[in-house]
Amino acid sequence: MIVEEINMYLDTPMMFIGELWNQLLYGNQPAGWMIAGEKEVIRKVKRLQFIKYLESQYVAKNSIVIIAGNTGILGEAKTKIKDCFKNIRGGNFKNKLKVVEKQKEPGLLVNFKETDQTHLILGFRAYDTFHKDRYAVTLLGMILGGYMSSRLWTEVRERRGLSYYVRALVERQTDTGFLAANAGVDNKRVFEAVEVIMSEFKKIKEQKIPEEEIQKAKDHIKGATLLSLESSDEVASYLGGQEVLKKEILTPEQFFSKINKIKAHDLQRVARDIFKPKNLNLALIGPFREKEKFEKLLKL
Repeated sequence: MIVEEINMYLDTPMMFIGELWNQLLYGNQPAGWMIAGEKEVIRKVKRLQFIKYLESQYVAKNSIVIIAGNTGILGEAKTKIKDCFKNIRGGNFKNKLKVVEKQKEPGLLVNFKETDQTHLILGFRAYDTFHKDRYAVTLLGMILGGYMSSRLWTEVRERRGLSYYVRALVERQTDTGFLAANAGVDNKRVFEAVEVIMSEFKKIKEQKIPEEEIQKAKDHIKGATLLSLESSDEVASYLGGQEVLKKEILTPEQFFSKINKIKAHDLQRVARDIFKPKNLNLALIGPFREKEKFEKLLKL
């Protein structure tokens, strides 16, 4: 079953491009490996190895229980949880390996596949989840490609008809992060698409973003956040994710306050810090074997 899931990803460029992007950024370390694993490895793993991993990692020190919903039954819920977890294993667990990042010039990964559309991720290494400017990166991502009137959507899709889907990806982990554009584009116009996306990065780096555009992006972040928290499972995910990664929980109002403080000069400062050749990467899947033409486009 796991092997077939891997096959599904390999046969779905829109999904598999994310795996190639991580491979390009992080290489041969856990952050750069396929989440599902390699088929050859999966076929060799034995039941005992799964059991040992379960016993070593699923311990009390590595467990958090999140309750979201009817707080009127909180006492009852706590009692049930204590009963369910009373026999959980003790002991220590193995922490993940810290990500090592080594890059001095633009990176490129071209994966040949006979596709009807070229799928790509083009962007930059950015900040981790503890960086002081992490909220500015979130806002930059929204302005670039977070909603239907964002810059990438308008320029790549609406004005030029280069793609059906185009969006910005903002990823923040405990020790790494990135800001990138993700799109599926016309094979015959892929070079134009890369040029247009690069142009949008340059504009944000060189020109201050108008206040009206910044406010629109802030409002969209607030609206999307509140909508996402209408279900109990999303509330649990919102709170639990913060507790697991940062040991600090911000309410939506506190999060919005951080976003509201960001000004045009903050965004330009962060863009100038991130949008540099040493942080730039392009991963793509499509009917291409040559790299030279793409390398020439990775200029800032």
